[in-house]
Amino acid sequence: MRIIAVIAMALAGAASVAAAGARASAENTDVITEDLTLPATFKGGFGSTVHVNLQATVVRPADGLPHPLALINHGMTSEPGERHAMSPRDMLEQATEFARRGWTALLPMRRDYGKSGGEFAEDLTGQYCGSLGFDDEGRAAAEDLKEAARAISEKPYVDRSKMISVGVSGGGFATVALTADPPPNLVAAINFAGGEGSSEHGMYCSFNELIQDFASFGRHSRTPMLWVYAENDHFFSAGQARDFAKAFDAAGGHAQLIVAPPFGDEGHYLFTGEGIPIWTKYVDTFLAAQHLDAASLAKATGQSQ
Repeated sequence: MRIIAVIAMALAGAASVAAAGARASAENTDVITEDLTLPATFKGGFGSTVHVNLQATVVRPADGLPHPLALINHGMTSEPGERHAMSPRDMLEQATEFARRGWTALLPMRRDYGKSGGEFAEDLTGQYCGSLGFDDEGRAAAEDLKEAARAISEKPYVDRSKMISVGVSGGGFATVALTADPPPNLVAAINFAGGEGSSEHGMYCSFNELIQDFASFGRHSRTPMLWVYAENDHFFSAGQARDFAKAFDAAGGHAQLIVAPPFGDEGHYLFTGEGIPIWTKYVDTFLAAQHLDAASLAKATGQSQ
């Protein structure tokens, strides 16, 4: 069984996640939360076209104005039961933080996650530790992100001039892949604990192959990136994160790596509601450096703060 995701965020403690979502909806009158179904189109076999619906939730400022898009991307698991139990609202608190910073935050579920349709596209070997490169799986996930962004961009509350992508674990890896073949308006990206091929603490499918895949993405990626890994991440260690970043940057990518102090018992779960006081500081500094903080976004659109 391959599990490359923050599954605990989606499954363990589901009651507390639901309670957090209820708090976000009830207390944050400065944002609007809406569940959506997004139409998506993918290439099928023999030149065919496949149409599917992707489940999503959007969190946006409640000011009636268009705001640039922030894609918030979930982790990865190849276990069908775990995939189907996931929900975009599992990361409602994270999305709300971006909405408060002036973004239309979209939480899309990729193909065959949650209630999204289509066939699972991120485990192309059909077995754990197969021979096909992880980069293909990352690119497949990135196609879902592109389709979700395209569909939501038709909404009047989306400013199509710029977007960012933020992902965790397998979603972080998908975000790195997205920067290697980006939509034209992708201006920055954030990878939290991104990687593939780690099934459990200290277990890796092919670490050298994963480094090569990060290098492959780096050869084509020119998007400014923030990478955040915690010191006590047992899925992808701080040392491994440094190896990923070194390979990515040496190939031509632009990753600013932060190794955060230990977070609880498992640093892989830093990008959660409980980690908000920590990870938002890194995000705010990065966005300000890219002139993508709330004040800069408001100035660019003539909005008052």
